[in-house]
Amino acid sequence: VRDCDESGQTSNAKLIKSLQPFAIVNQGHGYLPTNAVLGKTKIFCVRNPPSLQDRTRALFFFVRKKKKTMILVVDNRIRTDRQTAKSTLTDRLIQMLDKAQVVSAEKSLPFEWKDVDKVILSGSGLRLSKITSHPVIDYARTIVAEAVKRSIPCLGICFGFQLLAWHLGHSVSATKVPVPSGIVDERYFNHHDCVEDMTGADAVEHHAAYEFVIYFQQGVLTGVQWHPEGSAFGTRWLREWVQC
Repeated sequence: VRDCDESGQTSNAKLIKSLQPFAIVNQGHGYLPTNAVLGKTKIFCVRNPPSLQDRTRALFFFVRKKKKTMILVVDNRIRTDRQTAKSTLTDRLIQMLDKAQVVSAEKSLPFEWKDVDKVILSGSGLRLSKITSHPVIDYARTIVAEAVKRSIPCLGICFGFQLLAWHLGHSVSATKVPVPSGIVDERYFNHHDCVEDMTGADAVEHHAAYEFVIYFQQGVLTGVQWHPEGSAFGTRWLREWVQC
């Protein structure tokens, strides 16, 4: 908004005041840097440089509304997951995204790919070490294939992680040693299958004690064997992934 009328200074003040409930007002002098990032709904009030100042003393206001990120949450839960920790974790995941003002959609809801910014594959009671043909698995793989085709970032959590690894051609097997459910090294684990090797991925991290893969990144695909929605560290990690 540009108001070059000196007589409108009172109106300008009212304008800024009226926008304050919706934005952060940052007033400064001089040029607005060409590489400035107009972050989450900020108003930059910048005076003209001295060489361009005139009787109008014009002010420039740069406003960018916060854009909601559309996250497609692929709900991989099955009937037997009801009243289990995995079901509770998926509910918590969606609630966390809602609180962060992220628009979420479960697989039962219609959506258009043009609206999707990122995809998250939830956990599930399904075990790829025992079954590889199931409507939930088939649907998730379809979503992954389309996300890769469109270069849309995709995050797999627990079963979702295993499904991404399997989709890429890696093996999913039962854990050799039972892994206690709970928080270990700030990460919440709750699983019976694992991926032991992901040679060829862009980045891989293994569990120090159990030696299976707990994180990988390959292209637009990212997977974590642990549940970000299950710990404070995970919550921070998930927030960074959503915002990056």
